[in-house]
Amino acid sequence: MTIKEVARMAYQISLGHYINDVKWKSSSDFCKALSHWLPESGDSYIAQMCLPDGRWYVEFTRIQIGNETFYDLYIPDDREHELILINKLYRNITM
Repeated sequence: MTIKEVARMAYQISLGHYINDVKWKSSSDFCKALSHWLPESGDSYIAQMCLPDGRWYVEFTRIQIGNETFYDLYIPDDREHELILINKLYRNITM
């Protein structure tokens, strides 16, 4: 997917359009922010998204294959899998 498609999908599925405690006005606004966050944090960015069953940590990933760049959104299936993202997030902060 393109970064616009991933941003649009995240925007549409987030409850009240809240991602990282910000209520985004549009998917294009979120896309602009995401395009800045990804380069600063390497190839992935862990964020918190408000979903119908609570707040979840999710991961946006940039994948480079040759000259093409693709993007992905990973939403954990359960809280156990979410812990992997949380550990990854805090490992990156403390290192």
